[in-house]
Amino acid sequence: MRARKLAEKLGGEFLGPGDPEITSICPINEAEKGQVAFLHNPRYRKYLTETKASCVVLPSELLIENRSFTAIVVDNAHRAMATAVDILYLSLI
Repeated sequence: MRARKLAEKLGGEFLGPGDPEITSICPINEAEKGQVAFLHNPRYRKYLTETKASCVVLPSELLIENRSFTAIVVDNAHRAMATAVDILYLSLI
């Protein structure tokens, strides 16, 4: 699924660069190209500068300006992650 489509399904704001294909979910510090990571705890914000994730879903207060990944800004990253699991793994939505 493309990141822009995932953003639509999550009700989030899509912020490029690009529109990468997303195939799975992974922790932000372990993510690779093609994976989406979720950031909800400010303690893990340090990984935003080094993540290899193609896309990161996070609240606006954790977004950084200089980023190499596509971002999806949401109000509730926990809820967005649960929804993304349904979308990417269970195909319920």
